[in-house]
Amino acid sequence: MGIKVVRKGDIILELHTRVKDMTKDLVQDLKDRTPVKTGKARDGWTVSSNAGKGRGIIKNNVEYVKYLDAGGHTGPSKPYAPKGMTKPAQKKLQKDIRAGKYKQSKRTR
Repeated sequence: MGIKVVRKGDIILELHTRVKDMTKDLVQDLKDRTPVKTGKARDGWTVSSNAGKGRGIIKNNVEYVKYLDAGGHTGPSKPYAPKGMTKPAQKKLQKDIRAGKYKQSKRTR
């Protein structure tokens, strides 16, 4: 199975669109998995994109998010994340990719 480029630049646009969609879904999953007491850690997830290189960079600069992600949070916020957030979110993204959620659109086939 090959990729047919309909117009110059379509394949690049298609790849960037897929990366953007995957990044958006991953960030939403991370937010959904982040424990909430004040909302600071959940709201700390940010995305910066590097369209020229087709990358989406996800960060959380909240000082204690590494402890939440390690599953070490046992405070009063519920539900806490005993398995962390990043590993389960990455596994879900991989499962979605294998299931064909981000397949090539008919426009560039």
